[in-house]
Amino acid sequence: MAEGHSQSATASGREAPQISAAVRPPQVIVTGHGFLPCHGVTIRVIDPDDTANYFQYSADGFGDLVAALPMLIPHGTLHISATDSQPDAGDETGVRWTNTTTITV
Repeated sequence: MAEGHSQSATASGREAPQISAAVRPPQVIVTGHGFLPCHGVTIRVIDPDDTANYFQYSADGFGDLVAALPMLIPHGTLHISATDSQPDAGDETGVRWTNTTTITV
């Protein structure tokens, strides 16, 4: 599993977005800020079996994100990160990612 994605500013000069996650049964809520306003955001959840699951959401007009993940996500330790697909040549995926937050459900 890839940990510690680049959190440097992109060529646009914007700081990398940040997220946090909380378990609010029966859901996991991901909140974040610093995304491109009104732009698609992909949330990646790596489950205990190191399988990556991807979910699509949108940032609001201020670049904030509030996402209730589906109840079908696996239980155990989850590693969650997100991207608004802005280029980042310093990241092996080619896009900037948020911090990776870890929770247990």
